[in-house]
Parts: sequence; C-alpha cells; structure tokens
Amino acid sequence: TIGWANIYSVPTWMKQTQGTIEAEVETLKKQGLVDKLVVTDAQGDANVQIQQIQSMIDSNVDAIILIAGSSTAPARVIADACAKGIAIINFDSLVDTDQVTAKVNTDSSQWGDQAAKFLIDAIG
Repeated sequence: TIGWANIYSVPTWMKQTQGTIEAEVETLKKQGLVDKLVVTDAQGDANVQIQQIQSMIDSNVDAIILIAGSSTAPARVIADACAKGIAIINFDSLVDTDQVTAKVNTDSSQWGDQAAKFLIDAIG
C-alpha cells in the first residue's frame, strides 16, 4: 500500500501529479507490486497533513510519497514512519530531516534556464 500525502490539490499541476501517481500505481497493481493507493489532501494545512500521515502510519502503509506543506512540521511523523520501516519519498518540497528514504525534486534554477533558452530559440 502506498500513501500519497498531498498538501493541496487545487493547482492544475498538482492534479496532473496525482493523476500520474494514480496511473503508475495502476500499472504496478497489474504487475502485482502494489495493492492500493491511499490519497489524502490537507487543503494547505500542515497540521492536517501531519494527522493524515499519522493515519497512514497507523494503517501500516508500506511507503508514503510526501509533498510537504512545511519543511519542519512533519519531522516527527517522518521519524515515526521510518522507525516503523515505512519508506518516505519526499516529493518536490524538501523537509528539514535526513530521515527520508528518497528525495525527488527539481533544480529550479536549471529549470528556469532551460525554459528561458527554449523561449529564446522559439521566438528567435
């Protein structure tokens, strides 16, 4: 079981991200690698997100993909998850703890550089 601990799902890019995660989980289900996906939306409230993550931990998910609403607030539940052997994948929002299994993020400066070069080439 994989948890998707989303801080908010309002922006289009977050809806697309969730859609991508759901599609990937469906593929993994067909391969027998994932049983289910648990999705939460804290609606921008870091305290709600902490409660939702704790609920995932209490229900013994195997991994949690986390886009955190705060760099510091989820540290306790992240430590709790790690202590229980739950993988934490910190996605697109760096948290102030080294107790994550993996970090998936972009280099905003490099992304901006590439976008600017694309626009320059496109408009000449």
